[in-house]
Amino acid sequence: MMKNIILIIIFSFIVLSCNKTDDTIEGSEKTNETISVNGRQREYIQFLPEGYEDENNMPIVFVLHGGTGSPEGMLDYVDYRALANSNKFVLIYPKGIQKNWNDGRPTDANQLGVDDVNFFRKLIEKLVGNYNINQAAIFVTGISNGGFMASRLGCELSDKIKAFAAVAATIEANNVAPNCSTNQPVSALYIHGTADEFVPFNGGEMTEGDGGFITSHWEAIAKWNDTNNSSNNPIITNLPDIANDDTTIIETIYQGDNNSEVISYVVENGGHTWPGAAGGLDFFLGNTSEDMDAKLVIWEFFKRHIQD
Repeated sequence: MMKNIILIIIFSFIVLSCNKTDDTIEGSEKTNETISVNGRQREYIQFLPEGYEDENNMPIVFVLHGGTGSPEGMLDYVDYRALANSNKFVLIYPKGIQKNWNDGRPTDANQLGVDDVNFFRKLIEKLVGNYNINQAAIFVTGISNGGFMASRLGCELSDKIKAFAAVAATIEANNVAPNCSTNQPVSALYIHGTADEFVPFNGGEMTEGDGGFITSHWEAIAKWNDTNNSSNNPIITNLPDIANDDTTIIETIYQGDNNSEVISYVVENGGHTWPGAAGGLDFFLGNTSEDMDAKLVIWEFFKRHIQD
């Protein structure tokens, strides 16, 4: 219990101390937006890239905060705006109810019966109706609770979501994973530290945060390999150890139907962190690997799955 309280305090500190986001990126448009879904007023930060009025078939990238987090805090922690400007995609940082998502585990949003899957469905429909959106290029990424939610959206919103990337997360084990079925292949990418004390790499019962039961990292990979009918011959690469941070990263790539991919990044000795993001809390969350920029790796993964 004390560790959970400390975690909330630390994530609150992140939000308060990191609110230094530069809102003056030239030619771009950042706004706070709302949408009503299932009788709830939902909020999100929207970023439209420079020249979006003249763009056709823009992708959408959703970036989901972790439990106890916020869109503002996530934007400061993982800022995709420069990539959105240069690659011309719509960028959305949505806000969970009670600062978390109904990812299938007993989160506050779950206990309140929040239908977050429908929230994303309706939000996608709104964005498609308002802008020149490539409906075959809708992507989701997130960390921790946001990563679990990204997995759930891959399972339950496969008619909308082309690919997702989950950091420091797997799949809720009792309800989401057993019922995960898709209308078409969905490309999946998981980044997970072997020393993550909050989301156990080997799965099982979570003893921190909102609890619940989760798949292991490799069970999540196997689930998506089965869903996408992936090959049994992955390409395995040890990424260059370029940083003196006590971590190394192993990349494993599986190819599936319709050019889908399932990708594992195992961060050896990595903590409950986003590789390449600002550190400072490694004493509590574990090591942040600097051997790759996960933000850029995830965008390059999404970009490979853009269809005209």
